[in-house]
Amino acid sequence: MPPGASFGSDTRHAILEIKGAISSMVAAPLPGALLVRGNSTDPVDDHHLTIHDNLMVHLKSAAATIELAPAGVVDGALVSDVIHLVTVAAAPPGSTEPHVGRHQSKWEGAFAAFSLAPDDKYDPVTTRLVVDVWATKREFAAPGRLPAQWPGVRPAVSNSGTTVLGPVPAEWAFRREPRPDCVFYCRCWYLESLEYGGAPLITAPTTRQFSTEELLAFARKPLTYDIRGSGPAVTLTFGQFTFRLSVDEARALATTIENASPIEVDGVSVIPVAVANGKMLFHLPPDEAAKVPGFLRSASEAALK
Repeated sequence: MPPGASFGSDTRHAILEIKGAISSMVAAPLPGALLVRGNSTDPVDDHHLTIHDNLMVHLKSAAATIELAPAGVVDGALVSDVIHLVTVAAAPPGSTEPHVGRHQSKWEGAFAAFSLAPDDKYDPVTTRLVVDVWATKREFAAPGRLPAQWPGVRPAVSNSGTTVLGPVPAEWAFRREPRPDCVFYCRCWYLESLEYGGAPLITAPTTRQFSTEELLAFARKPLTYDIRGSGPAVTLTFGQFTFRLSVDEARALATTIENASPIEVDGVSVIPVAVANGKMLFHLPPDEAAKVPGFLRSASEAALK
């Protein structure tokens, strides 16, 4: 659920809803939904999106079936370490009316609502919530490395400080054998877009299969970072990793960086930046690191306004 969306027994507004059935995962697009493939768009608001036990993905209506992705399982096992299944995008909550109609109101088992927090770029009229649905091998433990499948997105951080829902065990949706030997992750992003008239969107996979080695490979390129303060927290992004800090944590990090001594990595002098209680360590050139404490303190002041 993006900020400003709502979920009720008789209304749905700008949400993405994925259900676990007996032997599949199902999503019913809200009215006006479009399937986007390349330069073409097709209305699919009368379709159901289904992820089958072999991880084949299709959209189906009374009149037609549209295959989005072929099977990704052989003999119950994933054909790759990580497979992108589908991308879905909600309508911006400020540009659409709530849908009032007949909705399913009975469930068996647990119900999870994953709420996203606004960042300082969030605009309810233009910002879509974009969710990539992934299947991974059970031992895969780096959901923060799952790459965006839609260009121009930025991480959407939940109220608990993460950008990923999961791991969701296959047993949640596939209660009947056979079931895929995998877990599922939903990675969340924000997209600023005035295209498609504010409609909910579904896209076919762009790059479907990845190996863990590919996702964890170290690319020697400049580390980009972004620091912003909003309501009341500081969002710190290093490359593709996003952290949500309290104001006190941001100020303490600023002091730590100021007092840090340069270290040498591969013959290059850098300043270490430790985040997440030291679990994540980033390196910045000394001249760039000197700017970060000021950015953190400015963001802390902005977060308190």
